[in-house]
Amino acid sequence: MNRSFLSLCLLLAASLSGLAQEAVFVQFYTPSIVRVVKGGPAPAKSFAVTARPQAVAVRTSAGKSGTTYASSALRVTVDPQGGVRFYSQKGNLLLREGSWGLETRTEGLDKGAKIVRQVFLPEADEPFYGLGILQDGALSLRG
Repeated sequence: MNRSFLSLCLLLAASLSGLAQEAVFVQFYTPSIVRVVKGGPAPAKSFAVTARPQAVAVRTSAGKSGTTYASSALRVTVDPQGGVRFYSQKGNLLLREGSWGLETRTEGLDKGAKIVRQVFLPEADEPFYGLGILQDGALSLRG
């Protein structure tokens, strides 16, 4: 399935606070831009995320299958295990998260720091695009 992400920009960050994996924070910056932070609230200052959140009307609902956050353009669901899925306004799946985790380093100069692991599950026919590092003429890294 080909999917358009022209109006969707995902700012994904993992906080290094070491809180339980179930702590997932969802913050809409615009109706089509959302930031998801796992492990604790977003840090007050970030070198990666420089945008400022705007006032966005977000509907929140919770149930046995998790919590859903919906704006006028995007729906985000967080399941009870902390897995995140992103849907279009029409309910089409845009992106789903696979496994993720925070692990504490036990040795070395950065002992006590967190190792972040996050996996997203692409569709079978979804193209992968690089950042211009491969100069072979193919746009999609899947062929």
